[in-house]
Amino acid sequence: MKKYTIEEIEKYISKQDSLGDVLYNLNEENIDKANECARIVDAYDNVIIKLPEYYDDDIVKELIITHMTNEAMEMSGYEEIQSLEELLLDMDYFLEE
Repeated sequence: MKKYTIEEIEKYISKQDSLGDVLYNLNEENIDKANECARIVDAYDNVIIKLPEYYDDDIVKELIITHMTNEAMEMSGYEEIQSLEELLLDMDYFLEE
């Protein structure tokens, strides 16, 4: 049996419609699903970056550029002025929420 933190249980409860649903839907898979975060994936559905709970376009761009730097990926120099959509398109990355 898997163990969960109080925060993970609270997040699961907050995503249910009623207390009856909390009990009816209570299982590991549903708790894990409620605690999934948004992520950046490549064309092969490999997770590249897990995003924090609260993020905006600038945070996502910064995380992608940091990832590119850490992975020694070739950079064009235009990444910082591109929109998030353009950057994701150029990289063949996708934002899954």
